[in-house]
Amino acid sequence: IVTAFQMQDALSELNAKRNLTSSPMEMGIGIHTGDVLAGNIGSNKRLDYTVIGDNVNLCSRIESLTKYYPCKILISENTFLEIKDIALENNIIPREVDTVLVKGKSKQIKIYEVLSFQNSLEKEKILNLKLEFETALNLYKNRNFKDALEEFTKIKSDKLASFYMVRCEEFLKNPPSPDWNGTYKLSFKWFKLHLAKVRLGVVCVKILSSKLTFLLQKAIKYIYGNKLLEWTILKTNQL
Repeated sequence: IVTAFQMQDALSELNAKRNLTSSPMEMGIGIHTGDVLAGNIGSNKRLDYTVIGDNVNLCSRIESLTKYYPCKILISENTFLEIKDIALENNIIPREVDTVLVKGKSKQIKIYEVLSFQNSLEKEKILNLKLEFETALNLYKNRNFKDALEEFTKIKSDKLASFYMVRCEEFLKNPPSPDWNGTYKLSFKWFKLHLAKVRLGVVCVKILSSKLTFLLQKAIKYIYGNKLLEWTILKTNQL
C-alpha cells in the first residue's frame, strides 16, 4: 500500500512535467491479498513469469472499480484485515467504500479506500471524515436513504460522498427490492464498456506506426474525447 501511494506521487510529478496534453494521466490501483500460482508459464518456445489464479482475477476486478468509484486506491477486505491494526502507525487510514458483486463472482466483497496523512492535523481531519462517511454509509445500507443523503450532503466536498448522494437520490426515486442487503451489483454493461476501452487502447498502440484511419479516429473521439484524439494524431505524425 505504501508503494501504491509512492506510485501516485510519482504520477503527480510526471503530470507536472508533461506538456503533450492538458489532460493529466490518472492511475487506479487495486490491491488484494491471497494465494496465487506464480512461476514460469508457457512452452519451450515462449515462457512468461506471471501469476495466475482466482485471487489475481479478483484483484483485477478491484482495480477496474477505481474507474467507477472516485477512489485512486482500493483494497479488498482480505487486505484490510491484514493492515487494520498497523495502518495508523504507517500513516494510513482505510475507510469502507461499498459491498459489491463483481462480474464472475457469486459472493459479494467489501472494498475499502486507503487514505494517507503526513501530520497530526491531516490525521484528525481524515479520521473525522471517515467517521462521518461511514455513519452515512450505515444509514444507506439500512435503506434509510433520506437520512443517508442528509449525512452525505454534510461532507459533499468529499468525492465519494458526492457519489453516494447521487445513488441515494436514485434509490429514493426507485427503491431497491425488499430483499436488498446493501450489496451493489455492477452491471455487465459497464464491464463491457470498460473492456471495449481497453481493447481500443491496445489497437491504438499496435497501429501507432501507421496512419490512423478516419474510422478509428472517430472511435477514439467518441470514447475518449478530443484530447486523446489530438494527442494520438500528434504522436502518429511525429513518427
